[in-house]
Amino acid sequence: MQGMHLKPNPSFLAVLLLVALVLLACKVSDNRMVSQNSNAASQPASTASPQAQIQPLDAGVVLTFSIETNSTRRPTIAGETNLPDGTDLMISIDSGTTKYNASSKAIVRGGHFQSETFSKDNSDLEAGQYISEVLMPVALVQSPSVRAVIGEKGENLKGSLVQQGNLGITVSRKQPFQLRADGSIVLAEDKTGLATAEKNAFAILEALKHLELLGRGMESVRNSQSIESARACGNLMRERQPMADELRSKADLLPRPFSVWLAPIAIDLKLCVSCSSSAMNDCNRAKSSLDEAAKEMHMNRPR
Repeated sequence: MQGMHLKPNPSFLAVLLLVALVLLACKVSDNRMVSQNSNAASQPASTASPQAQIQPLDAGVVLTFSIETNSTRRPTIAGETNLPDGTDLMISIDSGTTKYNASSKAIVRGGHFQSETFSKDNSDLEAGQYISEVLMPVALVQSPSVRAVIGEKGENLKGSLVQQGNLGITVSRKQPFQLRADGSIVLAEDKTGLATAEKNAFAILEALKHLELLGRGMESVRNSQSIESARACGNLMRERQPMADELRSKADLLPRPFSVWLAPIAIDLKLCVSCSSSAMNDCNRAKSSLDEAAKEMHMNRPR
């Protein structure tokens, strides 16, 4: 039996060719998809925070903030800076009139920072005059990544907000404000109240100076061995130590920094006007503190 010879069917060949082309196209498409996925896997997603759209750090430190209350007397401070991400900040609110002082830590994220909400025993703050401050502490306490930008000692920091202190270079911005009873904020100083406080501070300073001279004048009766001198010294001490207590109480009522400068001096003066054999050492210490306080008060006096 002779073998059968089959002629190829043209339509059947066309179908086979079409199937082959489809399979080839699918394979190429799959290869491209794998290649794209491989490239994506080799490039991890960026975790860097977006920086605030403000000038670069080498043009000078930028540090701005606002005080928000949301109709309460519990302020929150939020702001922007070109300090590097991860910079530790200290945010504080201080008032000499209401005797309030508190601070909050914050970290720069994406050029922004925000404090915790300030309150007093979980209640609203008293209405009055306050000073808010945002401070970048010295480079020593910052992380290595931050120091890589600002310098190991903060030497890369420039601008009017940069300060050279005893412990190193810091950045600081302050904003006086009035907190009103309805929770609103007025970004201004109570100039009348500050003028009165300054006047009282200088009056207390002069009274402290006078008491220091009185303490020195007691040295003659302190050194005498007579009963009359001992009795006289005791009488003077009982008269003058309450004067030191009164001046300390008045100094404590002053707003900062007057209270910080003057109140401790009254403590030394109470010992200066005593009959102790070391009283003159206390007078000398008080005199040194008085000179320093007078210098600071005159330097910081409004022109």
